[in-house]
Amino acid sequence: MQRFDFKRASFVERRRECARLARDIGDEQLLSKVELGELPELLLHGEQVVALSAGIMEGALWLITVTDQRILFIDNTMLTGLSQTSIDLDHVNTVSCEIGLIFGTVIIEDGASMRVIDNVWKMSAEKVAQIIRDAVLLKRSVSKLARAIEESEKDAGKRLEKINALLQKGVIRFDEFQMLKSRLTG
Repeated sequence: MQRFDFKRASFVERRRECARLARDIGDEQLLSKVELGELPELLLHGEQVVALSAGIMEGALWLITVTDQRILFIDNTMLTGLSQTSIDLDHVNTVSCEIGLIFGTVIIEDGASMRVIDNVWKMSAEKVAQIIRDAVLLKRSVSKLARAIEESEKDAGKRLEKINALLQKGVIRFDEFQMLKSRLTG
């Protein structure tokens, strides 16, 4: 997976990447969302966007941004201004999906609350739910591997050598390497 830097990319490059992400899950209605303009400022350093969709949560239309670190919900209206909330992937307990005739519902439970996102396009609701599940599993496995490397090797340079060796041997993928590198180098 090639990394895309939303913070440094031009407006046109961001728009193209958002269109690609929306196409990947079948939600091409995103192209007019004003919340996409807020995304670069809300992303953490090095955070990678995995999927984008939209849906109704708590009576408002939200942009649902799945990253390699969290699920970020963004709402920007003229009346209330910018609202955002997020769930760290480490806190997600379950993700489920219900499909109707035209729309679906994605339900995310994080122990403290349950987020219900209605009116997600039918063909993208299942994909979004699965992408979230996959992102949770990936983050947990990378976190576990990072802890093991941190415990076994105190020198940062040697940590990088270890994860590079894992990448070269095909034990980890490039996206996992990038996540490990980011976590181990701070």
